[in-house]
Amino acid sequence: MIALTYGEPPAPRFGPQLAYSWRILWNLTRRVAPIPPFVLPFIAVARARQRVGLWRSHGYASPIEAITREQARALEDVLRAGGDEAWQVQVAYEFRRPLLADALDALPAGEPALVLPLYVAESEFTHDMARGLLAASGHTAVRVVPALDPEILGELWVHHVRSELARRGFTCTDSGWRTIISL
Repeated sequence: MIALTYGEPPAPRFGPQLAYSWRILWNLTRRVAPIPPFVLPFIAVARARQRVGLWRSHGYASPIEAITREQARALEDVLRAGGDEAWQVQVAYEFRRPLLADALDALPAGEPALVLPLYVAESEFTHDMARGLLAASGHTAVRVVPALDPEILGELWVHHVRSELARRGFTCTDSGWRTIISL
């Protein structure tokens, strides 16, 4: 399984920020904004410089990479706990290395695999980007896992909100369609 996410660079360094900005502009932004290709390098450089400056001024380092690695490790543990030791979960990113294309290239021809976009919603900017890349790759045994069913997602959100409220000392009770929150 390939766990896929955007792949924000973890640190405020110009090179990775430039590559990230370039890939976002080329692969994502141009889908909705008619940006002439000759302008893209200027925008990418400006965006990378801005992100590096902003991140450094706030002492920021992205936590997303560590979170994604932990999600992949936990997912692999759960899959293997089901009795199939063959499960392997690797991380790939949309906009920085290791890219989804790199992960697909590393697969042996004909090997089945699943691409699991780690996004809540399914859209042209999440799952459809992966499907497009997959179609162009020629890997016929690889599939993109769809986003969670909205009903299941809603149940998960309700459970999450209730858990967080309880953790903070609130109590919740259902009353028809309403949720009553009290101290």
